[in-house]
Amino acid sequence: MALLNHPGIPLATFGRAPPQLVAFMAKQLGVPSDRFDGYAERVQTATDHALKLVAVLGLRPPADEDLSLMIEAGARAAWSTETGSEIAAAIVAALRNAGILFPTRARIERTGIAGRARAQKQSYEALLGAAEPDKLGKLDALLIVDPKTSATPLARVREIATAPKADNVRGLIARLQYVRSIGIDAATAEAIHHSRFRQLARESSVSPAHLLARYAPSRRHAILAALVIELGTGRECRCVHGS
Repeated sequence: MALLNHPGIPLATFGRAPPQLVAFMAKQLGVPSDRFDGYAERVQTATDHALKLVAVLGLRPPADEDLSLMIEAGARAAWSTETGSEIAAAIVAALRNAGILFPTRARIERTGIAGRARAQKQSYEALLGAAEPDKLGKLDALLIVDPKTSATPLARVREIATAPKADNVRGLIARLQYVRSIGIDAATAEAIHHSRFRQLARESSVSPAHLLARYAPSRRHAILAALVIELGTGRECRCVHGS
């Protein structure tokens, strides 16, 4: 019963009851812990008891229909984090709140990955908003090598000149004008969680053009849009917590 309550896994899943838990429960009941050693020598006994306890506690086993609940819980958590343990914890909490026993660890991991993919897709769509095709085309143009310089516009706009020289200042102004001419509204960054935006911005600052070119269009455009917003504002973007 203790294992079904928390963490939400039947005894049969463990194979052998955790000794620390047996000792703790025996102390609460005032009986020797070795009384439990012969429990469920008949396998069906554990199964019968588990079914009765599940009914008494108002729980139920996991089912395929619960996948949508698990993926959505993972997506909500992944809106602000890429950390697998945090996403899995959100899925576990959703199962507990719904009175559902835990599925296998592998299924929790798979639904966490699916939830993270959903959150990423949602953040890409939110950041790009209703960007017109011509603006998306301008983002893609950042990855095209200029035959005259053998460099991409992406490489040029990511160059940062620090020396206080007139040529450098003119270069910074030209870069600012260029990225702003792409037409990505900086306000769209507020549509996603600031942690997600920072992750996209970091990726945009280090990913080579040839790698970005192989990404799916939605991901590629979102990463480049984050770069354009950062460079266009001239400072680190201070985004609100999207919800």
